[in-house]
Amino acid sequence: MEALVIFAVMVAIGWSLYKIDRWLKPRQQNWAREREIREAEFLIRQGERDADIMHEAWGRLHGDGRRQ
Repeated sequence: MEALVIFAVMVAIGWSLYKIDRWLKPRQQNWAREREIREAEFLIRQGERDADIMHEAWGRLHGDGRRQ
């Protein structure tokens, strides 16, 4: 009888973990997709900033047609 109770508890725990995993999986995929989008946006901003810095440095070194 004890073995049946232990088995039932283990099945209940397993089923709960299965349901939690099924509930979390789509959310984890969404979180991963959102994180990738944020990282890409950050890299784009970083690249734009680097390009601005390089353009400004080029202008200082080689002159950009403006009087200094």
